[in-house]
Amino acid sequence: MTDERKARCQWKRCYKMVSLLHTNRTMDFFFFVGLKILPGNAHESPVLYELVRQFVETMGKGVMKRLILDRGFLDGKSISSCKKDYGIDVLIPVRRNMDIYKDAMALFRLPDVTWVCLQEPVVVAKETPRPRPKAIVKREKKRQKTIEQIKQQEPPPPPEGTIVKREAATIGEFRSWSSCTVPLSVVANRETYADGRQKTWLLLDTKEVEDPSEASEEYHLRTAIEERHRQLKCFINLTKFTSRAFSMVVNQVVFIRNAFVALQGPGGDGVNIQFSNNLKLQIVVLISGIIQSMIDRGFHRFDLRHIIAEQRPGGIENGYLIEIIKIGHPIRFLQLNC
Repeated sequence: MTDERKARCQWKRCYKMVSLLHTNRTMDFFFFVGLKILPGNAHESPVLYELVRQFVETMGKGVMKRLILDRGFLDGKSISSCKKDYGIDVLIPVRRNMDIYKDAMALFRLPDVTWVCLQEPVVVAKETPRPRPKAIVKREKKRQKTIEQIKQQEPPPPPEGTIVKREAATIGEFRSWSSCTVPLSVVANRETYADGRQKTWLLLDTKEVEDPSEASEEYHLRTAIEERHRQLKCFINLTKFTSRAFSMVVNQVVFIRNAFVALQGPGGDGVNIQFSNNLKLQIVVLISGIIQSMIDRGFHRFDLRHIIAEQRPGGIENGYLIEIIKIGHPIRFLQLNC
């Protein structure tokens, strides 16, 4: 980097968050059950496995049964501990520079390997738990119509970027990863493109895999998990910190995550668990108290006129309405329904 470009750079604070997110195969809910805030230059791998250890010690063995990770958490010793000590099966991709990757690719090139065709995942549109206002429904229909028109005007995707076939195969009892002391199943995912090119990527599984399509489908849950993180960071002000104090940064992140989990009742994010109205009211009071406490200490960029936590029309069964009014330019209203 030249001196001129270095002069344009700015120092910024950086934080890293490691979390354990609980969901199911139908993605009906997303519960954060473990969380750790770190400096941006800290390595996340040992922190995650420490969270797993603490979770097992708190909740007991057999509660966490499956752990889906990305390749940043490749640690043979910790993966072996999850399997042998905690009874947790780990599913994680392989790096291309690992010996087990080279050994597995050599075996998957043999002609006697059985490949299974994978079906494209079917996206099922879920019904909205609560009726939407007519204006939002009308706007959404117009938006979908515009998107469809844009798609029709776009040229077809190039052959080198169009996948025409997906296949998977598995080979078990791998022990060529010296730091991992448990046998591993390797699941190969082969993608064929319209121009004839093929791309293969591998998954490691501590569970004995009989059907490779199941492991492939499970790993694709990471797409929904990453989208959940993106929504929290971009649309719920998870990273819009109003204080330089690390304790306040941790307080903001943990509070937002806990409120996000607690509000996933009927009409929340689709989970069919009935939260009591008393719990929802406690969340309302908690939101009011924490925000007001931060304002009293000067950790804010705007003035807060008032927070209203009132019962919905029609009785307590309809929950409560939180209305936060920000005073600034322009005036903005934020309503949290619970």
